[in-house]
Amino acid sequence: MNAEEAHAVHGWEDVTVHTEPAHVFCTKCCAKLMTVKPAFALRHGVENGIASRHRSFSYCNHCKKQYWEGTHWDSIRKRLKVVSRIAAKSSAL
Repeated sequence: MNAEEAHAVHGWEDVTVHTEPAHVFCTKCCAKLMTVKPAFALRHGVENGIASRHRSFSYCNHCKKQYWEGTHWDSIRKRLKVVSRIAAKSSAL
């Protein structure tokens, strides 16, 4: 770990890094999300190709925004795992 990495995690020893998405609240209006199936998502505006590739969606009944775990989550998970390893090394110092 370099000095910049150590500085970035200093004071964060008690933070737990979760690498799975937690679609609980809408990022647009902060309303609680509900889990829906692809058929529901398709009827409410998700493209057919996206609906066919995913098993679960999160839906905001307030603003009608929909969420799904797209391919961007692969890179997010990789970054979070790096952060988690750095934090673990920092707390071991």
